[in-house]
Amino acid sequence: MAEVNRRRIGGDSAGWGWADLPTDLIGKIIEKLSWVDRIRLPAVCKSWTALRGLALDAPDLPWMLKFRTEGTLFEMFDPCEKKKYVSDKWIEGNDKGIFADATIRCSRLGWLLLRSRTRDHSDPRSYIVSTFLFSPFTGEVIKLPKLEQDYYFNNVATFSMNSTSPECIVFIFWRTCYTAGFSTYRLGDKAWKTSKLDDARYQSYNLCLIDATYVAGSFYCLFADGDVGVLDTALQQWNLLEQCGRKLSDASRYRPPKFLTSDTDLRLFKYGNPLGGHIWKYDFSEKYWLHEQSYSNQEIFICSGLAVQDAGGEASELVNKRFEAFDGESIKPAKGGMFAEFYEWLPKDNMSEEVQKIWFDQRLVWRKQDLLKPSEVAYPFI
Repeated sequence: MAEVNRRRIGGDSAGWGWADLPTDLIGKIIEKLSWVDRIRLPAVCKSWTALRGLALDAPDLPWMLKFRTEGTLFEMFDPCEKKKYVSDKWIEGNDKGIFADATIRCSRLGWLLLRSRTRDHSDPRSYIVSTFLFSPFTGEVIKLPKLEQDYYFNNVATFSMNSTSPECIVFIFWRTCYTAGFSTYRLGDKAWKTSKLDDARYQSYNLCLIDATYVAGSFYCLFADGDVGVLDTALQQWNLLEQCGRKLSDASRYRPPKFLTSDTDLRLFKYGNPLGGHIWKYDFSEKYWLHEQSYSNQEIFICSGLAVQDAGGEASELVNKRFEAFDGESIKPAKGGMFAEFYEWLPKDNMSEEVQKIWFDQRLVWRKQDLLKPSEVAYPFI
């Protein structure tokens, strides 16, 4: 073990400096900590943040978050440690009110996108719609400006964020009876940018939105007829994705297809009959959806239609399985598709309570200040 330099801490000349502790010793400390305690490492010593990659031998499994809409209670379940954490006391200052009747729309890297709709006390006939980001790990809230015309219903929403950059753009595709459009907001801007779509296909009353995702600089919006809209964030241009051959339409709308979370690939999980499902990957060179015949080293996490996480891993008994938090059955994978499995450690829901559930990735968490000032970021939070 390396020699530790003696240094003054808090005025005590006999103390040791936290920053001078040898890396192998810090690694031994981190090994004993839960994920929540690892997140608090910078509170002890700022330089320890750079050691976030140490001692992460546990499987990279997404956590389950349960949100009780009647209040501000967030419960987080760690599948590796089989522990539950409650984050009702972590919410900043006076922000608890905006969580009343809020709906979770998306999760990325430890952050949730939520939207809430409350009655305007000054005008009982109208409502106030709030859109905000929330980190259940840190309790930080980022409120977004109000949209001039906010369509709370008939919309899909997601946001951009990846492991190499905290730059964040929120995307909402909305529709009314006879018009549709999209709105984007880059964190730090003063207002949303909104564009209406004049094409006749978007003015149809039967236009049905399924899901949205972000991949490599573009937002993708899936419609029930199989069309996929694409917004290039750099050019602010909207086009339909060219699809040669089969479109992945959703005829039943009972269990709609879902995009898989990915920084590089446009992939989609589509349910089969009766309980199975299939993964499709879009080939940008051939402009064609390819059916993935092999599910090597993949786990698919689906939760009540709210979100999908694609968490690849190798040395795990979970490989090649699909997990649905609302599915109480335990079915092994079978030929022709990925069949549902149940996370047995996850507590059962109280059927009398209204609970929202979503998978979210805890392996890296950006801080609020990182998202608001991405150009000043040196490394992620954990």
